[in-house]
Amino acid sequence: MRGAIASPFVALGFLTILPTPSFAAATLGRSLGYFPLVGALLGALVAAFDLVAAAVLPRAVASVLDIAAFAVLSGGLHLDGLADTADGLFAPGDRAARLAVMRDSRAGAFAAAAVTLVLLLETVALSAIAVPLRSFALVAAGALSRWAMAIVLVGFPNARSDGLGAAFRAGAGRAPLVVATALAALIAAPLLGPAAIVGIASGALVAVLVGMLARDRLGGVTGDVCGAAGELAFAAQLVLLSAGPV
Repeated sequence: MRGAIASPFVALGFLTILPTPSFAAATLGRSLGYFPLVGALLGALVAAFDLVAAAVLPRAVASVLDIAAFAVLSGGLHLDGLADTADGLFAPGDRAARLAVMRDSRAGAFAAAAVTLVLLLETVALSAIAVPLRSFALVAAGALSRWAMAIVLVGFPNARSDGLGAAFRAGAGRAPLVVATALAALIAAPLLGPAAIVGIASGALVAVLVGMLARDRLGGVTGDVCGAAGELAFAAQLVLLSAGPV
């Protein structure tokens, strides 16, 4: 019972900079079930900020600030994962060499290109979404992108025996992923209507593609790969929502 109560706070502490109590490592795996809920909370906070920013600033400027707010509230976790993953996946050498590149704190050319392009894509896509619909889009994208992270951690083997990815998977099973999937659908459906089907499908597709690439190039996934999947899924959600009305 204690673990069940702690799990949402563990997810909140991992995915955001919001202060939370400390809990045992055994609760990490179970916390995956609440990733979409935390993503929706992040989206709601940014959406509230956007309502103010978009009222006094051009939509493009407000969009830049919104994406920056997401990065700050998440502690830069997903962008850091995207950078390390881009460098590692496309580095020369064998799997061990690529994993070593990912541990290097220095950002290479692939990292810089990936982060720059994804941030530009997110900003431009959000700018194209009409103001009355932006709040729905931010909350739904936050939830579905964090759900994609849970898919990666549960659905693919670990590349390392240590690290955050391994710690999460050690305590995870099918049950947390089922909970995460249910929450993602319950959040997205009323916000996006029929478009939720496309959003859910795209989130799963991004997670599977990233996981498969990591398995092929690295032997499995890591915490950085999980963060990269979340950031790419978030970008995919905004792109899809920018293509038409919610």
